[in-house]
Amino acid sequence: MFKFKYLLYTAVVAISCLLILYTLNMFPVPGTDSRVFIPPALLLSKGMGFMNPLYDVSKIEGIHEAGVSVFQYNYYAPFFSMFTGFISKVHPGYITIFCVCAIFSITNLVLYSKVIAGALKEQTPLPVKIFILLSLTYAANFVLPTVGRPEAISTLLIFSLHLIYKRRNEMTSAIYNTLICCLFAILLATQIMGFYFCFLFYIIYEVLNSENITKTIWINVARFAAIMLLFVLVMSLSPNGFINTVKGIKAHGVWALTRTGRSLSLFFYFWMFAPLSFGFLIVFILCAVIYVRSLLARIKQLDKIHVALIAILHVFLIFGIPKFILYASPTVYNATQFIFPMLAYLVLAVLSAQKGSFKTPVLALGGLTYFAGLFIFIRWIFLFAEYKNSGKDYEHARVIASRYLNKGERINATAALWPIFDNPNDLIIVDRTRVVSKGDILFIQTINFTDAEVNRYLSKCTILYDWRTEHRANFLGLKLSNGTHSFSFVVGRVN
Repeated sequence: MFKFKYLLYTAVVAISCLLILYTLNMFPVPGTDSRVFIPPALLLSKGMGFMNPLYDVSKIEGIHEAGVSVFQYNYYAPFFSMFTGFISKVHPGYITIFCVCAIFSITNLVLYSKVIAGALKEQTPLPVKIFILLSLTYAANFVLPTVGRPEAISTLLIFSLHLIYKRRNEMTSAIYNTLICCLFAILLATQIMGFYFCFLFYIIYEVLNSENITKTIWINVARFAAIMLLFVLVMSLSPNGFINTVKGIKAHGVWALTRTGRSLSLFFYFWMFAPLSFGFLIVFILCAVIYVRSLLARIKQLDKIHVALIAILHVFLIFGIPKFILYASPTVYNATQFIFPMLAYLVLAVLSAQKGSFKTPVLALGGLTYFAGLFIFIRWIFLFAEYKNSGKDYEHARVIASRYLNKGERINATAALWPIFDNPNDLIIVDRTRVVSKGDILFIQTINFTDAEVNRYLSKCTILYDWRTEHRANFLGLKLSNGTHSFSFVVGRVN
């Protein structure tokens, strides 16, 4: 068993080194969502305020004052950007911020491996060992640091709350309640949907394990009050102040809940096939089945009051899934931030299951999902090699971008290219709501763009510099991607 634990920890070290390598080279190219959170962190780290000139929801909402946008900072719960920005003051820069994200990712992997190692039995079967090792590489696909979303922290907070609750009897009441309230407050100030679901599960388990339901209710009312007070304190630490921060979050929330990006095909893409959430639907279903089985077994031993409260709490839980997760298919991240407790839940269920129970289907379905996820993990390695070999990487892209900045040109860029400009105030993000002006410089990305989309922008420009790549990554003749995974772009001057 010692040899397997050694192998488990070795795998964590290898994956961690790979994540650090990716981060130092800014790979994968940060998602467009990251421009909501990373630019304000950078400006904060440089002492330039806590605004976000690259993501202006006020233009969508029409919130203006004397012709000037009132809200020009991060429109999201602020802790992620505040914390990464503050830590990055040691060496301000996008790479530093993503390195902080990498630390969170690695910490998740280390904690996960410790939990699993602590639960291993002396005679753990080989299929279970393979299942565990594959779950590590599978988990790594969910925590790539350059995704640049608050889930970098919220995933760790949720997993930490899960582990603290499991060890609640090993702590004094004061320490336990302090940790729970502080972590929940930070989670609320980081990812509101993460707090909603995590707190509901917490209360459900509190009720399930309660011997005195009245006492449990009052204790958790007090905890909730403490969490709210700490949340207000965290929000007040924002350079924009509590009131303006709340108004900004409200503006974003009103806009976000109007998203209509949902269909059956989109759902299956983001919940089953998207590289950053590959196979998550299978993991979700397996966990749900085990949870329901466990819950039904438990409530048979409870009185009517316990059962009624648990039923009410599950109404809120079930209501929240379509309202806050399925309202737009890309928002699968509201569910995937629970990935480490879910993976641990599956492994612990397999380790404790009796022969002939649900152990076999979990090992089969989960194992196949993890095995397929291994190919996604390996695919990232080949794409990274292609990224470096192409020469179209982050450092080279910054050099080219600086040439035009040094000439004092007015710079416009499509959404994926914001990281190559060291100051968010130096460029304007081009989208359907912004019109470029004649004579402006326009940087046009190729990542996530079809040739038709690139040409649509080029039709308005005279090409000044063509830095595109025609090569596509492949392995033994097998195409690994339909598009480029680099910072390649075209620079044009608007006619």
